[in-house]
Amino acid sequence: MEKCSRLPGNWVTARSRIIGVAISYFDNQFYPQVLEALAQKLDTLNYHLLLFVGDREGNVDRIFDQIMQYRVDGITLASVTLSLDLSEECLAAGIPVVLFNRSQENGMTSSVNSN
Repeated sequence: MEKCSRLPGNWVTARSRIIGVAISYFDNQFYPQVLEALAQKLDTLNYHLLLFVGDREGNVDRIFDQIMQYRVDGITLASVTLSLDLSEECLAAGIPVVLFNRSQENGMTSSVNSN
């Protein structure tokens, strides 16, 4: 069976159906479970998870350009932070950013925290 490319449709809608997820480490065994649950939920919504691994210091700025090259529809950050400049860039581009177990006071991102 021949598979059709979704790319032409993406050009028309300007939607990639990709959520970029950035994480800096997997030491916390809770993160793989969260990633699995997130991937399953996104799949039910016809979205795909694309994983990026940042540095151990938790700074996602180094890989931000890589994430943006995929024209993601949203970004979830776990164990990493986003600089004010990049938060503003996401806001201007209409790309929602969700921080997992982190928060920022600038009001440009949403956050989900657990105990």
